Amino acid sequence: SKYAIWYQVLMLEYQQQQFTDLYKDARACSALFPTLANVQLLYTIACVQTGRYQEALDAADIGKELVVNDPATEAEFYAQKGEALFLLKDIPQGVASYEKALQLDPNNALTKNNYAMRLALANHELDKARKLIDEAIENAPKQAPFCDTKGIVLFQQGKYTEAFTYFELANQLQPNDRNFVEHLGDALFKLGDVQQALLYWKQAKNLGSKNTMLDKKIQTKTYYAPVY
Repeated sequence: SKYAIWYQVLMLEYQQQQFTDLYKDARACSALFPTLANVQLLYTIACVQTGRYQEALDAADIGKELVVNDPATEAEFYAQKGEALFLLKDIPQGVASYEKALQLDPNNALTKNNYAMRLALANHELDKARKLIDEAIENAPKQAPFCDTKGIVLFQQGKYTEAFTYFELANQLQPNDRNFVEHLGDALFKLGDVQQALLYWKQAKNLGSKNTMLDKKIQTKTYYAPVY
C-alpha cells in the first residue's frame, strides 16, 4: 500500500531496463493504484518491451484517459501505442498514433527518433523518416542511438557510404554496442567488403546479440534484412 516504495522500485527497474520485472511489478502496482497515469505509463512501456503489444494498446488507452493537463505524458502514451502498432504491422494506425504524440509534444527528440526508426524498418515514408531524425539530431546532437537511426534511414534509402559514416559515429559515441557493430557490418557488406562485414557481424555476436538473422548472415556470408 506504500506508493512511494512501489514507484522507487518501478523506476529502478525501468532505468536498469529490467523489463520482465517491470512488467510484473507495474501490472501489480496499476491494480493497486488504478488512477495514477505514471504507473500506467510504466506498465504500458513494459508491455511493449516484453512483446505484449495488444496488452500495451489496452494499457495505453486506459492510461491516456487518466492524464490531466499534461500533454507530454499524454504524448508518451500515444508514442507507445505507435510503437506497439508498428510491431503489430499496423503501419497506418502506428503512423496516426505517432503523429498524435508529436502534435501533443512537438519537440520530443526521442519520439522523433523512435518514429523515424519504425518508419525506416517498415521501409515506409523514408523521406519523412529522414526529416524526423534530422530534427532529433538537431535538438540532441551526439546521441549515439540517434546517429544509428539516421544510419538505418540512409541504409534503407540505399545510401550505404553515408549510412556507414553514421553507424561509425554511433559506435564511436557508444563503443561496442552490439546493434551498432552489426549495422557497420551491414553497410560494409552493401559496399562490397564482405570479409570486413563478417568480422563486424562476428563481433556483434560476441557482444551478446541474439538476433537469429545475424547467425544466418554469419553462416551464409550474406546480408539479410531484420525481421520485425
